[in-house]
Amino acid sequence: MSNLDATANKNFAELSQSLAPIAPRLRKKPVLHAALSLALAGIFSSPVLAEDNTVIQQYFDISNDCLPESITDRPANLFSNPQTELNTNLLASPITINADRLHQTDKQEFLLEGAIELQHPQVRIYADELLLNSEQRQATLKHGVRLLQKNLSLLTEEIVIQPQHLKIAANRYQILPSRAYGDSSSIELDQAKQYAELHDASLTTCKLKDDGDKDWELTAGKMIIDQQEQRVIAKNTVLRFKDVPIFYSPYLNYPLNDRASGLLFPEIGSYKALNNQRRTEYAALPYYFALAPNYDDTLTVIPMTDGLALDNEFRYWGYLGTTEQRLTLDTSLYHNNSPDNQEDNPRWRVGLQDAIRFTPKFSANIDWQQTSDPNVFNDAPIEKTYLNATKATQMARLDYRHQNAHAYLLYSGYQELINFENNYEKRPEAGLNLQQSLFKDQIPGKASWYFQTQATDFRLKTSDLNRAEGLRWHNKAGINYRLRKPYAFAQAQANAYYTDYQLDEGAVTSEQRFIPQLAVSGGLIFERPFQFSQSKYRQTLEPTVQYLYTGYRQQNQLPLFDSALRSLDFGNLFALNPYVGADRIADSNQISAALTSRFIDEKGKSRLELAIGQSYRLSDSEVLLEDGFDGSQGASDIYSKAQFNFDKLRIYSTIAFDPQEQSIRASANRIRWQPNERNALFASHIKQRQEALYASETVMLGALSQVHQNWQLNVIGNYDTELKQWVDSQIGVRYDSCCWSTTIIAERTQLENDLYNDSIRFQFELKGLSTPNNTLQKLDNLFNF
Repeated sequence: MSNLDATANKNFAELSQSLAPIAPRLRKKPVLHAALSLALAGIFSSPVLAEDNTVIQQYFDISNDCLPESITDRPANLFSNPQTELNTNLLASPITINADRLHQTDKQEFLLEGAIELQHPQVRIYADELLLNSEQRQATLKHGVRLLQKNLSLLTEEIVIQPQHLKIAANRYQILPSRAYGDSSSIELDQAKQYAELHDASLTTCKLKDDGDKDWELTAGKMIIDQQEQRVIAKNTVLRFKDVPIFYSPYLNYPLNDRASGLLFPEIGSYKALNNQRRTEYAALPYYFALAPNYDDTLTVIPMTDGLALDNEFRYWGYLGTTEQRLTLDTSLYHNNSPDNQEDNPRWRVGLQDAIRFTPKFSANIDWQQTSDPNVFNDAPIEKTYLNATKATQMARLDYRHQNAHAYLLYSGYQELINFENNYEKRPEAGLNLQQSLFKDQIPGKASWYFQTQATDFRLKTSDLNRAEGLRWHNKAGINYRLRKPYAFAQAQANAYYTDYQLDEGAVTSEQRFIPQLAVSGGLIFERPFQFSQSKYRQTLEPTVQYLYTGYRQQNQLPLFDSALRSLDFGNLFALNPYVGADRIADSNQISAALTSRFIDEKGKSRLELAIGQSYRLSDSEVLLEDGFDGSQGASDIYSKAQFNFDKLRIYSTIAFDPQEQSIRASANRIRWQPNERNALFASHIKQRQEALYASETVMLGALSQVHQNWQLNVIGNYDTELKQWVDSQIGVRYDSCCWSTTIIAERTQLENDLYNDSIRFQFELKGLSTPNNTLQKLDNLFNF
């Protein structure tokens, strides 16, 4: 900065004092940075405009080469300590003005020229010229003006600052870190009314092409940002894709700092329902209503080739009085134009999910689906979760918890859907669980007693003379002792089960059952350092043994309301009952042993786990034998477990091997290989033992590959080795450009009687504005990783 002569410096100081009335007004609403930030970042508010770079990756999923160019250079470490929220007191921090030259052109006017820089902790303004006029109380920056904030860059040729107004001439702006950019013919900010007005504004996240075109652009003739009302009003809004207008709205009004009402991206698809000989094409057009910060609504209009469906989702999260609610209400109407189905119109469904907390101790949960007929979800694309389902949940539950006591009341039923199997419902079930510590701080380890009781009225959806219905009262009482040290652990528990059946009809109408049980287990933990290549691990060797005794009581005369053999899991070696549910408690006189070894890295993460174990029955298990299962005296299957957990490769395997037959009776194997971020392979093999409720053997394969810079392929297939055919398959193809993408998903699901349900979905996304309602199926969740 050049040296200023004494006279000019004195007059400049007086001028600054004369302009001081501007500052107190800026103190409440700092025009230079607060209004501009709210105007430009708030009006185009979208998740992609967030400050976290991880959000950019979530929405763009592209390299930095695909992001728009920066509209201007920004000095490194421009804001050394940027505040998360804008400070409305502009004078709380000093403002420094640097310039090459200072001229006093008039008694009330000063002209600063050359490398003008206004410095403030939250904003910097650069210009070639700054004119200060005390009589008009106005400051004007001209020629090559750059306004920089942490999240904003703005270029213009002129900014005029007055006590109540700020005017920006034709400008170009960019919002960081997303690099979304646009321009406007002018920006005016009214300090008194606390609103900003943009004229001929635009926004895009697309990289500018060599010919100056952009793939998509959002424009508005006029935008008003009302800070008092916290609203944005946009007029004559047009969305163009490839220079073709695809959306127009003469008027939009949405919150400034909250979710915005508006159209969501549509979905176009085709499917073939089970009871329809022709394919059905449809387009789902959702509109989102941001009604309040804690509740909203989405209405989807679904025109179809054979009718019209309306689907509505209302969500509420907040308090009604003193009751906390997390509610989702889904309602749908479907009208079929086919002359053969007129008597069924209108068809409907209602879905309610509600988590209610009346007090910290008293809560309720509702998950309920009701439909006009079993085929609604199959005939109309209103809820893909139930597209091929045979039943939908109908559940209501009350819970009360206080210290060591828990009481509940449950109704659990089903809505019949296509190919429904007649299942038991709980109408209702009441339960009470109590637990209390014993000898606290008086003995090593932890001791406790517990009591669990539940009474359940089991009813079939449709009465069946061959299947029993009635009341079951089941009780479990016991004591438990646990001791754990770094080198060993031990546990002992004694249980008593009492069950009372009161059945309506059948060979048995009343039955009582009392069964005692004792289990003692323990193990040792050995450790040693282990090094493989350059990596250091801690290896453990953990032998575990358990003795289990359970008394015998004949039970095959009792119904199976909710009981079945446990599915394959290594931990079942030490389960107290080979059944789930309370209708069967198998007698046991057996010893179980297992040997586990883990390899733990320096960060404490288990990288490799290997385990093998087996049970030995000292006598026959009569309950298993009476049910037709293997319960004979002697050694059980050999169980093994292997978990290989590294960054690029994960393998989970559990196998039950029959040493007598020299065959694998059951297995569950999963593999996930991801050599890089763009490619992944998945495979699973599940074999259910023949005596299981649903014996089967399936192989599922999945792949996700970036076959080209812009093309992604997703393939999923589920093959039934018993039926020797594919029962589920999906192929998805996604084209991904820098700022837009499109996805086509084709699915086929086998139903009963060798019939298939086919569907095709088309999704379109403009990056930076929104994301589609559905994305490619998440393979990690599908394969349980």
